[in-house]
Amino acid sequence: MDRYLDGRPIVARAVTRRERLWRWCRRQPLVAASIFAAVSSLLIGTGVSIYFAVLAQQQAEHAQQGTRVALTALETVINTVQNKLRNIPAAQEIRRELLKDSLRSL
Repeated sequence: MDRYLDGRPIVARAVTRRERLWRWCRRQPLVAASIFAAVSSLLIGTGVSIYFAVLAQQQAEHAQQGTRVALTALETVINTVQNKLRNIPAAQEIRRELLKDSLRSL
């Protein structure tokens, strides 16, 4: 006021958005706290959801890798048994049943 009354230029700055927000929060503390609580809950919920989604993806990949290892081992056993039975003439029927069972299992 003194500068205006003395005819000097007024030195003022615009109120920033942050200041306006802070003033509004001081005028409306209940509403501001409610909004803060809701936003915080959403952010925490999103973070927890992302964490569990990543964890589930890792477990699925681990299970898939275990399945691949098991299938490889099963195929190796089947091939070994087939090769050993190939040289035995009386084992043709056993080989045929083993192949049918293996195909059904796989």
